[in-house]
Amino acid sequence: QSLGEGGKLWNEVENQNRLVALWKEIARRYANEPMIAGYDLVNEPQPTQSLEQWRGLAQRITDAIREVDKNHVVIVEKALSVNRNFNLDENLNFPDIRDDNLMYTFHIYDPIEYTHQNAAWTGFGDGGKYPDENIITPLGTVSWLAAVTGNPRAPGGSSGWNYYEGTKHRISDPKISMAKVVLAGNAVGGRVYFDDFVVKEYDPNGNFVRDVMSVKPTADKEVYFWSSNNAGKGGLTDGTGRNGGAGYYVEGTTSYANLNLDWTRFVPQQGFSYQVSGWMRGENVAGNGEANIRLDFENVDGTVARRNKAYLETSLKRFVDFAKKRNRPMYLGEYGVIAGCFEPGKGGLQWVSDMVDISLANGLHSTYHAYHEDSFGIYPGYGTPVDPAKGRRELIDLFTQKFR
Repeated sequence: QSLGEGGKLWNEVENQNRLVALWKEIARRYANEPMIAGYDLVNEPQPTQSLEQWRGLAQRITDAIREVDKNHVVIVEKALSVNRNFNLDENLNFPDIRDDNLMYTFHIYDPIEYTHQNAAWTGFGDGGKYPDENIITPLGTVSWLAAVTGNPRAPGGSSGWNYYEGTKHRISDPKISMAKVVLAGNAVGGRVYFDDFVVKEYDPNGNFVRDVMSVKPTADKEVYFWSSNNAGKGGLTDGTGRNGGAGYYVEGTTSYANLNLDWTRFVPQQGFSYQVSGWMRGENVAGNGEANIRLDFENVDGTVARRNKAYLETSLKRFVDFAKKRNRPMYLGEYGVIAGCFEPGKGGLQWVSDMVDISLANGLHSTYHAYHEDSFGIYPGYGTPVDPAKGRRELIDLFTQKFR
């Protein structure tokens, strides 16, 4: 990882100088070594301010290598994020490097909430299965468009559990790509609890069509809290729900704030209407506070894909097309799924099989992550010799079949 302790690679010039010097000495030592294909400069770079930070550093390293080594390929990875923003720019976060012998590389773990489900370092819960046509994923930059207004709000002071029926919102904006459930908690002061929501769909004539989803607070699904002034907090707590189970909450906010349930995203139909209703209760809610359950609408500058092979093809082909446009070779440096994806019904082996087929069809060389580790390894174990008897047999057989 390039962040180190608090992004010190990006924020301290001396650390960049040391990295440049290190790469120059490595290149000097192996300049004529035919067993080495090339130099992969930084793994999953995450500049703290701008893509220019990564472009500038990658160019400095490349120039230093070329002073002593004209033979080997320089391998440059796209920026994984910029200031923890994981959206991709028009160049897919690849820096524009001047060099005659350069190759691009990228990692793909899409969808991340599936491939990294229940990973302790991510905070993701259960990421579901693959394939699953009911789950959608935006491939492109997501921007907020609008929210349902007029839904009833929790009253000031303290109140018990009450059911609040939302208003119906007709979809008439062709820019709308997705909708999701959002728990608004603007300036509530105290605390508001939320539980048991339902999203309903109505046809253009106002006739009920279906329940799009019923939503229960659960630790298996990630949510994130946003506040315009960083005041307050929100999330999930055990034992606070309407029937004693888990419940969502927002508290201590003094301005605009909400709890986003991205996992509830769905694709609304033009001309149809949608309504979200659910339960709330309040504790010491400010009189001017505005807590309600609403739908937000988003635009995707790209594709909204369902979780299937076509989604993986679309996700990967972006990089293939970029390489062709730039006339540069492209290398899939990492792909894989966490061990839990190989449990019954999770579809991990199918995900890997699809990724191999798509990579081969697009002429991509690739590396599966990883050969030997507990989380993603073909062979489990950290700091121990590989034990052939403990290998993930179904994965070994798959690779044997695909690459024979």
